[in-house]
Amino acid sequence: MYPSVLDACRGFVRSLRSKVEQAGGGRARVDHFSDFLTALTADAVVKCAIGLDMRNVARLSRGEPPHAFIPAFRFGLKYAAGGATSSDLPAAVRYNPLVSNARALSEKYEDAKRTCAEIVEDMVERTRLGELGGCGGDGSCPSGSGNRADTVSSASSPGGGGGTSVLATMLNDRAPNGKLIRLGAIQGHVLNLMIAGHETTAATIGFVVYYLSRHPEWERRVVDEARTVLAGRTEPAAADLRRLVVAEAVFREALRLHPPVVVLTRDASADTTLAQGRYVVRRGQRVMCLLPALHRRDDVWGSGSGYPDPEAFDPSRFIPGDERAKGRPANAFSPWGFGQRACIGSQFALMEAKCLLCLLYSQLCVGTPEGYVAVPSTADGGAAPVPKGLSVLLYPRAGAPDVAAAAAAADGTAEGTKAEAAVAPASAAPAASSAAPPVRSIPIRILYGSNGGTCESFASSLAQRAAQLGFSATAEPLDAAADGSLAAPAGGGGKGAAVAIVTATYNGMPPDNAAKFMKWLEGLEKSEGEGATPSLLSDLRYAVFGVGNSQWNLTYLKVAKAVDVGLAAAGAQRVRAFEGADVDGAGAADAFEDWARALLEGAQAAAGVGGGASPPGTERPARSGPPPRVRLDMLPAGAPALSSAAEVVRQARRAGGIDAPEFSGEGYHPLAVTAATQLLASSPGVSPPAAPAAASAAAAPQQQQQQQQQQQRATVHLEVELPPGLTYQAGDHFELIPRNAAPLVDSALELIGLGGEEPVAWTPINVAGAKGGPARGIVAAGRAAAAGGDASSAVEGAIKQQPVTARAVLGHLADLSAPCSRRLVAALAAAARCPPEAEALGVLASDDGYASGVALPRLSLVDLLSRFKSVDARAALGASPPGGEGGEGGERPLLEAFVNAHPRLVPRYYSISSSPKAGANRATITVGLVQLITKAGRQHRGPGSGLAHDCRPGDEVVGTVRRLQSTFRYPSEKPETPVVMVGPGTGVAPMIGFLEEREALMRAGKNLGKAVLFFGCRGRADFIFKERLEQWVASGVLTTLHVAMSREDDEHGRRGYVQDWIAKEAVNLWPLLDRENGIVYVCGDARSMAPEVRRSFAGVAASAGGRSQAAAEAFVGAMLEGNRYLEDVWAG
Repeated sequence: MYPSVLDACRGFVRSLRSKVEQAGGGRARVDHFSDFLTALTADAVVKCAIGLDMRNVARLSRGEPPHAFIPAFRFGLKYAAGGATSSDLPAAVRYNPLVSNARALSEKYEDAKRTCAEIVEDMVERTRLGELGGCGGDGSCPSGSGNRADTVSSASSPGGGGGTSVLATMLNDRAPNGKLIRLGAIQGHVLNLMIAGHETTAATIGFVVYYLSRHPEWERRVVDEARTVLAGRTEPAAADLRRLVVAEAVFREALRLHPPVVVLTRDASADTTLAQGRYVVRRGQRVMCLLPALHRRDDVWGSGSGYPDPEAFDPSRFIPGDERAKGRPANAFSPWGFGQRACIGSQFALMEAKCLLCLLYSQLCVGTPEGYVAVPSTADGGAAPVPKGLSVLLYPRAGAPDVAAAAAAADGTAEGTKAEAAVAPASAAPAASSAAPPVRSIPIRILYGSNGGTCESFASSLAQRAAQLGFSATAEPLDAAADGSLAAPAGGGGKGAAVAIVTATYNGMPPDNAAKFMKWLEGLEKSEGEGATPSLLSDLRYAVFGVGNSQWNLTYLKVAKAVDVGLAAAGAQRVRAFEGADVDGAGAADAFEDWARALLEGAQAAAGVGGGASPPGTERPARSGPPPRVRLDMLPAGAPALSSAAEVVRQARRAGGIDAPEFSGEGYHPLAVTAATQLLASSPGVSPPAAPAAASAAAAPQQQQQQQQQQQRATVHLEVELPPGLTYQAGDHFELIPRNAAPLVDSALELIGLGGEEPVAWTPINVAGAKGGPARGIVAAGRAAAAGGDASSAVEGAIKQQPVTARAVLGHLADLSAPCSRRLVAALAAAARCPPEAEALGVLASDDGYASGVALPRLSLVDLLSRFKSVDARAALGASPPGGEGGEGGERPLLEAFVNAHPRLVPRYYSISSSPKAGANRATITVGLVQLITKAGRQHRGPGSGLAHDCRPGDEVVGTVRRLQSTFRYPSEKPETPVVMVGPGTGVAPMIGFLEEREALMRAGKNLGKAVLFFGCRGRADFIFKERLEQWVASGVLTTLHVAMSREDDEHGRRGYVQDWIAKEAVNLWPLLDRENGIVYVCGDARSMAPEVRRSFAGVAASAGGRSQAAAEAFVGAMLEGNRYLEDVWAG
C-alpha cells in the first residue's frame, strides 16, 4: 500500500507548497486545515481499500466539494456516535415546523449508509470484473480515465497502480491457513479500515501539527531525523519508515493525549473480578474503559514513572530505549484497542503519519496563529475529535531538498521520467557519467512460477534478452528463493540490480515450483507483523508480472498479486509497477514483451548506461518476438533421426542417468497405453479425418455447428501403465506432453519448404546462470538432478546427440495454433512483397485491426502465411537466406526461426479418473475431444485431446503424474464424511477416482458417509460411465446419482443443468452440508458452470437453511475457508 500512501502525501505537500509559491515565497495561511488532512487520509485509505482515487485534496485546492463518499461517510459516523444535531440539516428543514428534525436526521443517516454501501458494492463488482485492483505505483491514471473526477487503478494496466487493493485482496486472497474472507464481512472491514486510516489518523495528525508548533525542540528533532533518513532525497522509501522513530513517538504522544476513540467496552463472557478481587463482574455485564483517563494516570505517565506531568506533551515517553518506560503495563497505552478486536488499521495509520511528517517537515515550516489553543471538537464534522478551527501558517524551510524533479516525475511531465522511476527506487543515486559501471555488470535475477510452462518461457525470454544486452542474468524457479536469498541484493547489488518475478496461478494456488516460496513469504509476513524481522527485504528491488486466465475471475492473477504485495510489505522496493496478462485472449506475449523491454531499459537508465547494443560477437539476424528458446541445425539428408517423443525421452533419461526406479518421480516418462475406450456410443471409433480447409470454410454454418456438436461429444478413457516408483493419489493430475495435429504440421512443413523427414539437431538454449533447466515441456525430459551431477547439463547433452525429424520438431516444440502476436503481424506486413497484402497486414497489426482481425478469430502464423502468399517468411522471421543454413556463424535456419516465433507447446493437465487403491501401477484419464472449425476456416484439433483420441493400446505417450498445490482430495482418513460431487461431462473424471477409492474402502470394511453425485450431459448418448455409476449406486458406493440432461428430457420429462438439480435437492442436501459437515467437490468449466453451481449451493443455504441471501453466501464462503468447498476447474 505504501506507493499509494506516498503518492497521496506527495500530492498533499505539493498543494501546500503551491500556496507558499502563490504567496510569493513568503508566509501562506491555510484555514480549515483539518479538512485538508481529512481529504489526504481519505484519498490514501480509499485508494488502498477499494482502489478508488477520489482526488479530494485536489478538489479542495480548487475549491470544489469532496467526493460524495466523504460527507456520507463522515455524517454516518457522526450519527452512529450520537453526535448528529439539527445543525447538520439544511435550514429549510431545520426550521420547518412541519418536519421532525429527528426523523430528518434518521433519513439523512439512511441515505448516507445507502450512498456508502452503493459505492462499496460498485467497487466490489468492478474489482471482481478486474476493473479495479491497484493500490500502488506511480499514481497515474489508466488510459482514458484522465478526465474523470475520480479514477481507478487497474491491476493489469501499466501505471495503473502496481499493487492490489484491500478489497481485491479480501475478494481473492486466502489467509496462510487457506481460508477466504466471508463476503458478508467485506463491507464492514472496508468501513473499519476507513475509520482507522481516515478519520482517526487525520484527527491525530492535526494535534501533532499543533503540538509541534508549540514545541520547537521536538519540531527540530523531527526535521533533523527526516533529513538524516532522506540523505539528500526528497521522499522516504518504504524501508525508511522504520527509521523515523521520532516521528512515530510524536504521533503516539498525540494519540495518548487525544485518543480518537475515548471509550473501550468489553462484555464479560464469564463471572470474574477486577483490581485483584476488589470488583466483581458478572457474566454479561459491560466494562467501560475511559482512554483519556487511562492515558493520563500519574503512576504510569507522570511522577510515578519519572515523567514531570501526564498532561504535558512529551514524546520521549515513546522513544525506544527510554528507561522510564520499562515498567509500563502492556495495556497502559491502548488507542487502538487490544485483543482480537484491536484496530486493523493501526499500522496503516502509522505509515500514513510517518510518511507525511517526513515529507511535510523536511520541506516546509508549519506554525499556528499566535494565541491559538487546540480544543478537541466534533463541530467540524466526523466522529473523531479534531483541533477546533485549526489554521496553519506555512513558510519555506531553509535547506529543503529540491523537489522540482520529484514533482515532474509525479506529474508525468518529464520525458523519460516514468521509465527511470519505474526501475530506480527513491534512494537511487543520480545517473553516473563516465564513471558508471558497464551494463554487463548489472545483475538481474529472474524467478518464475510455472505449471504449464508459459511463465517459465517468459522468464527464459527475459533472461536471454537481458544477457544479449550484457546484463548478468540468472533464471530459476521461485522455490529457489525460498531459502531467504532475496534478503541480499541481486548479484551483490549495484545500481540497476533487480529481481524480476513472473508467475501464474493454478486454481487460486501457487504453481508447484512456487509453493515453498509462498510459504516462506507468508512466514515472512507473519514475522513482520510480530516485529521479529522488520524490513528484512529493505535492500531488495523487484518487479512482478502475473500471468492468468480471467475465466477464473475470483483468483485471477492472485499469486502474482500476493507476491507483489508481500514483498512490498516486507520492505522491498518496486522498480516497476505490477502488470499482468490474460491468456484467455491474444496479446499476452506482447504485454510481457512491453513489460520486459521497459524493465531492462529502466535498469540501464538507473545505472547510467544506455544504448542497449548487444555485446560484440553476439549479433544475429534481426527477428520478431522474444529471443529463441531452442537452436535447430539441419543435418545432412539420410542422417538417422528419431520421430517419437517417447523414444527421445527414453534416451534422454538413460543418458542423464535417471532411468532407474529411484528417479521415477522426476521428469517425464514414456508411458505405455494399456487401454483406450471410447465412452460415447455416438462417437466414431476412430477420430474423424480432417476435411480440407477450403471445404470446411465453404460448409454451411448450420452444418459446421452440427459437426462441432457431434465431435465435441467424443470422449476417450485412456489407461496408462506407471513405472515402479511413480505414485499418485485420487484427485491428482496427469501431465501429458501434447502434439500438434498432423494436418497443421503438414501445413507448416509446406510453408517452410520441408517434407518432414529431414534430420534436425536440436539444442535447448539455456541462459547462463539458469538453474534446473526447463521445468515443463518436451525439453524438460529428465531435468532432475542425477546422482553426482547436474542433470540439466546431462539431458541437454543427451538431446544434442539425438537428431529428430522436422515433423517431430513441429509436432512438439511450438504451439502452431496459437494466435499470432501483433509484433509478428507487423513484421509480416513489412515483409509482404504485394502492396495490397502489405496494406491489409498493416491494418491487422493496428490496435483495432489486431483485436478484431487476429485475436478474436485466433489467426495463427500458419493461417496468415497461408492467406498472404507474398510474405517473405525468412525476412519476417529473421531467418538466414537460402543456402546459409547449417553453418556456425550465427546462421538461423527457417525451421528454427519458425519454431521460435511461436510460444512453447505447453503440457496439458487432466484430472486422474482412477484411484491407486484400485491398481497402483495404472492411472486413467478421461478426455473430451476439442475439435472445431476456426473462424479462419481451418479445422482445429486440440494438441492434448487429439493425441489422446489418436492413441491405441500399445502406443506410448509422454507424461507424468503431477501433484499440484491443491486440496482436491478424497477424505480417505475420514471416510465417514459425506461428500457431494458435481461433475458435468468430463468433469466427472476425478469423481470416478473418488468412487474407486470408496469402493476399495468399502471392501476393506470402512464405514462410509453418504456420497451424492450430480452429473450433467446433453442427453442419453452423452451419459458417460453410465453402467459403472449405476453399479456403484446398487452396491452402495454411491448413495444418490442425479443426472441433469440439458437438451433432452429425462424419464420425468425434465431437462436442465446440474445447478438446477442442486436447487431441486436443497432439502436433502442441507443436512449434509450443515449438520454433517460434508465436503463439496466441483469439477468442470470455470467460466459459467462453477459460478452457477456456487450460487446454487448458496441457494440451498437460503431455501432449505432459512438464511438470508447474505448469510447464505457467507455460509458458502465459510465452506471455502474451511476447505469444505473444493473446485478443480478449467478454462472453457
